[in-house]
Amino acid sequence: MPNAQIAAWNAHVIPEAGVYRRQWSWAAFLNPVLWPLTHGYALLSFAEFTALLVVRFARPALLVSILWFAVVSTRFVLGVIGNRLALNGRRFESTEDFVDCERAWRNVGIILLCVAVAIVLVRFGIRVALRSSP
Repeated sequence: MPNAQIAAWNAHVIPEAGVYRRQWSWAAFLNPVLWPLTHGYALLSFAEFTALLVVRFARPALLVSILWFAVVSTRFVLGVIGNRLALNGRRFESTEDFVDCERAWRNVGIILLCVAVAIVLVRFGIRVALRSSP
């Protein structure tokens, strides 16, 4: 179903969609790779994933700086327009269905963020422990 038909469906089924369109989307902000895949924006997900891989393995400092700016700015853009993209890219049966879906994606994002922070802290702790050992 094309995006215009999905948007029309959601506008009819979710009459208060205008309120949600203007709200910050934590789901899209916290999941810039996974969230677009499930909402009909695979190209955006592929671009974000590619940028993250290049940032991880690239060596020229200027390229890494530019791509980090792109990755971070993409997250903020997704946060601002994420609900609008969700309502245009995926069919929802009701307001509750939309809110539940976005809430579930927000929770996934929080869990992934906690796991990432834990990994970084463990790696940092291991490095500090190895440097301080004789």
